[in-house]
Amino acid sequence: HILLKISNSEKIYSFLNAVLLGNKEYFSKDIIKKYKISGTMHLFAVSGIHIGFIYIIFSFVIGFVIRNKYFKEFIIIFFLLLYLELINYPPSAQRATIMICMYQSTKLLNKEKNLLSNLMWSGLLILFIEPDQLLDLGFQLSFTVLFAITIISNNLSHNFENITKNYLYQSFITSYAAFCGSCLLLLDYFSIIVPGSILINMIIIPLFFIFMIFLFLVLFISNFIELTFLYKILQDSIFLIDIIIDFFTKQNVSYFYYNFKEINQSVHLIFPFTYFFYRFYFSNIYLNLLILMILPVVSLLFFLNCF
Repeated sequence: HILLKISNSEKIYSFLNAVLLGNKEYFSKDIIKKYKISGTMHLFAVSGIHIGFIYIIFSFVIGFVIRNKYFKEFIIIFFLLLYLELINYPPSAQRATIMICMYQSTKLLNKEKNLLSNLMWSGLLILFIEPDQLLDLGFQLSFTVLFAITIISNNLSHNFENITKNYLYQSFITSYAAFCGSCLLLLDYFSIIVPGSILINMIIIPLFFIFMIFLFLVLFISNFIELTFLYKILQDSIFLIDIIIDFFTKQNVSYFYYNFKEINQSVHLIFPFTYFFYRFYFSNIYLNLLILMILPVVSLLFFLNCF
């Protein structure tokens, strides 16, 4: 009811439905194709990025009211479970919630933060509950991308004195790591390589985070009072996100189609562990960055020729 009230067109309604509830049935095939080839489909699947954003928002808001860290984390996880119930427990959201619970347990037990350990334990727990997920594309993408981001970000972390330069560097490393982790899977399942997703996600994800905060604010306020100017800002934000995605999505520039025989599933399980090369062999940050640039190309050529 609220989504219908704040939407002035079918396009806005379908966008909000997908972003908030993971419901893509209102999207046309052309719209779904556009988000796939731009590398932004994860924004509309209630994936880890949604659960992560919601966790950050609730942590910030509830932190003002509740000081006890145990009670605070319990309340946050309660709201995350309510959200899972609302969206009917999609596997991607379940995986993200389990990962966050693992991360929370580390904080509550006053242990040293170890994202790689949390990721591994989460994966083992999910596979213990549902082993079939090992060969599921969503599971493989979630863990391969997060695995790549964790290792590459940890080993290529660098603090610049300039805040803007520091933000752009960290944003680039995270976005490129996500591309490295997903490129082989996307190539195998969809015959597409999307290097343009690096730049698109550097721009879109910060905007999307601000958009999510504003969306929750509008949803909350609209229960009590109707403020049309807030709806207008929300609608303009959606058009801005769409314009940016359209601008940076050009065939043979930001994405490329490549047809070849199917890759053996075992390759997808081995591929992420190539990122341990950063951990063991390269200590110089600039050499690391250079190797990071060429690793996906070399890996793709190797796997395509060997399998």
